[in-house]
Amino acid sequence: MRIAGVDFPDPLLSALQDGRLVVFVGAGVSMGSPANLPDFRQLAERVAYGTGEIIGDREAEDRFLGRLEDRGTAVHQIAAEILQRNDPEPTELHCNLVRWYSAPEDLRIVTTNFDLQFERVVKALVGPQPEVFVGPALPLGSRFRGIVHLHGSVLEPDKMVLTYRDFGRAYLTEANGWAGRFLVDLFTNYTVLFVGYSHSDTIMTYLTPSLAPDDSRRRFALIGDQSDDPNHWRRMGVEPITFPQAHAGDFCGLEATVSGLADFMQRGVLDWQQTITAIASAHPLVDDEGAAVIEHALSDPDLTKFFIDAAVLPQWIDWLDRREHFDNLFTEGDLNEQDAMLSYWLATRFAVAQSNELMSAIARHEGRLNSHLWNRLAWSLRDSDEAPLDTPVLAKWVHFLANSLPAHIDHHALSGLIGVCAELGAHQSLLQVYDVLTATRYQVRPADVWDTSLNSHVRMETLWKTCIEPCLPHIAHSLLDRTTIRLEERRAAMIAWGEGNESWDPDSYGRSAIEPHSQDDLPHHIDTLVNVVRGCLEWLAVNDPRAVETWCDRFVGSSAPLLRRLAIHATSARADLSGDDKLRWLLENCDVNESATHHEIFRAVADAYPCTQQSHRRALIEAVSKYRAPSGGWLDVDPEIVTALHHHTWFHWLHQADPDCRIAKAELDAIRDGHPDFVARDHPDFTHWSQSISSKSPWSAEELLVKPAGEWIDDLVAFQPTDRDRVDGL
Repeated sequence: MRIAGVDFPDPLLSALQDGRLVVFVGAGVSMGSPANLPDFRQLAERVAYGTGEIIGDREAEDRFLGRLEDRGTAVHQIAAEILQRNDPEPTELHCNLVRWYSAPEDLRIVTTNFDLQFERVVKALVGPQPEVFVGPALPLGSRFRGIVHLHGSVLEPDKMVLTYRDFGRAYLTEANGWAGRFLVDLFTNYTVLFVGYSHSDTIMTYLTPSLAPDDSRRRFALIGDQSDDPNHWRRMGVEPITFPQAHAGDFCGLEATVSGLADFMQRGVLDWQQTITAIASAHPLVDDEGAAVIEHALSDPDLTKFFIDAAVLPQWIDWLDRREHFDNLFTEGDLNEQDAMLSYWLATRFAVAQSNELMSAIARHEGRLNSHLWNRLAWSLRDSDEAPLDTPVLAKWVHFLANSLPAHIDHHALSGLIGVCAELGAHQSLLQVYDVLTATRYQVRPADVWDTSLNSHVRMETLWKTCIEPCLPHIAHSLLDRTTIRLEERRAAMIAWGEGNESWDPDSYGRSAIEPHSQDDLPHHIDTLVNVVRGCLEWLAVNDPRAVETWCDRFVGSSAPLLRRLAIHATSARADLSGDDKLRWLLENCDVNESATHHEIFRAVADAYPCTQQSHRRALIEAVSKYRAPSGGWLDVDPEIVTALHHHTWFHWLHQADPDCRIAKAELDAIRDGHPDFVARDHPDFTHWSQSISSKSPWSAEELLVKPAGEWIDDLVAFQPTDRDRVDGL
């Protein structure tokens, strides 16, 4: 991210924001005004003042100070006096480095300087003060918070690390090198930024061996682009971050960089909102600083909200897409909070008002959408209030969504979208949404289908009644074709899994009647599809009899019981056919004794029979009379009894349909003569019938407990409920 003209790597900023950054401060921070403290070489020269000794051009400072000490110079005491002379005050760099952290107690600063300028800065701040550690009494490098004077401080001159012998004790010999041990632990657990160092500083020769190998992504150095060699830092395993310099001695850029990052870290919510809003509300031809602000905003959910509230120009779509901020929106998987917010922004802001720009971005990703974005788009089309939704825009989006289905679909959004299509008269789009809603999504077996809940059925049934059925004059043929395919797909899946045959399958068995009936008050997920086909056929029976005839001829020859039942129902509903026509069609195309189509055949016959000629009645009775029950049937009942029961049910049904028909009455009387114990079934048009239990015991619990259980046996066996569950069968 670019801040104050400097590109800060994301890992460094993330570490600073997460409290995992340690700032390593060198002499360069204390050299400016008003502190004006010397660097290590200048300090060595001042310590030597008056001794007659001069440091060599290639002589290391620690070696020179060691040489002075060997000749009797009180190196440590003199150095401490020099660093405290004139009561130096903190520089802007000291103050701004502290401002990098949200509070003084959160500081993680390690310095090789001996001065106390950081302590002076934080002492002036309100709030808890940070802990201060002075070598060799250091905390654990793996977890510390506060200010660490790695090489000691002016308060304890004799412990200051100045000479080569001091460095040896700190990094090698004394207590196994307390400074080195601390640093190895620190560099292993924290991200580190060196500030105020040059790669040629003597101190760096001692720090470098403590750096963990192959971990440069966690070590950075802020250096001038004219005063230092970035390649040398890289060879030490440290990634340089360069600030601009007019010349090698110009360090104004360092101050501006540290100050800029401090301002960045100290921005409050309102500051961020104002800054982001100012940038996002304009055209995205932003400079590097503005781009960095937006990049940072999109890394934080709270700041992302400021962006999406202000960004209304569609040019931002391309700007963000080219910077890969939308990549997660075009691949399947979970989205983080920012991605979800961008998904909402794209869908609600641009799907309707600026659809071309958004579609261009989608096209660049080959039309693949994350489920969240797909569903957001569907919701936006359903609840569009940014701009009026016209039919061409709706048609484009519906066509795209229907052909780019993700793993998870929000059916509530699509349900509402059907209503929008119906309202706008977008009938082709309505059919496409209907296709998506009714597509069966098998997981393992045919029974494992999407959304089989009662809520799903109620929702689909409501859509059928309120949105789809009123559009039948425009869509009946296409809707019937599409829904038939859905039923045939389910049928094929059940056959593949051995869950059906030509006479039976779960879908048909679960649907008691094609017409609305109280036996189907507990709905199945298949019911709406059946209702749609029935509604289309009934509409065609009135408005296009030739078309319905074609459909019935197709259905009646199907292996699917549901389709055969629908054909019989539709034929019975045709007003253009006489009773003779209907009965003739039944006899020519159906097996009147088939169990799978029993209910629809019985209803069709009851409707047509009173209006038919004697010849057709005799043909029907002859077809019924041919029925013979197979042996080894249900509960091993005598096949002759089953056959007689079947005939009795049929002839009783015909007698009820036309009590004046002597042919049916004669057949019924003949059966009753041979089986006087036969009684008419309550619901002969059903192969099975259920009703709820509502019986109440005639005895209270107290009465039952008075006598031993054995004495109740006869009474309990003799008890007959007045209203009990019944299942009637042929």
